[in-house]
Amino acid sequence: MKLRSKKNTLQCLRNRKWENLCSFPDEIERFLLIESGDIIVQLIFLENGRNIYLLSQNGAIKWQIQEQPHKIDLPSPYGCFEYKGGKLTATTQDSYEYEIDMSTGKILRTIAFWK
Repeated sequence: MKLRSKKNTLQCLRNRKWENLCSFPDEIERFLLIESGDIIVQLIFLENGRNIYLLSQNGAIKWQIQEQPHKIDLPSPYGCFEYKGGKLTATTQDSYEYEIDMSTGKILRTIAFWK
């Protein structure tokens, strides 16, 4: 499957035409097609901080990441994610790293706090 993002929309190449797969409330920063065919999408910013999604191959939203339990006064979206060996980790802009449940988007545990 070939994918691209155009501002806040994820598109898929089908029959040599780009078709909209899913649109979001903010611009897409990064996406990753994983071995199951699902797609992890990170938005640049969302005021509630829940800026990582998991989509099915057909563009349906399976989950939106859980809100961070450690919050500062300002909105702090997840700054980056890493997917390796079937595991997803997400790091916040205020220095927390979490392991994320791939079936629900919920935080399984805090991995680290970077000062």
